[in-house]
Amino acid sequence: MDAEGVDAYGLELGARRPEHAEYAVDGAGAGGAAVVHRDAGGRGRTVAAAVRRGEADRLRAVLRDALRVA
Repeated sequence: MDAEGVDAYGLELGARRPEHAEYAVDGAGAGGAAVVHRDAGGRGRTVAAAVRRGEADRLRAVLRDALRVA
């Protein structure tokens, strides 16, 4: 799910705004799911993912390669 257009940090409680927002994924099914949204400063992205058992290492490797992280 692409949530980059959602303004999770625009929510106001009184005169205060959140510094951090998260999404949870549950019941994603066999294919898994990922939610991507902007960070508070709009410079980075946060990813929440639900993957099948044993797929987390593969996802990390793909992300590492895609982001060119050592």
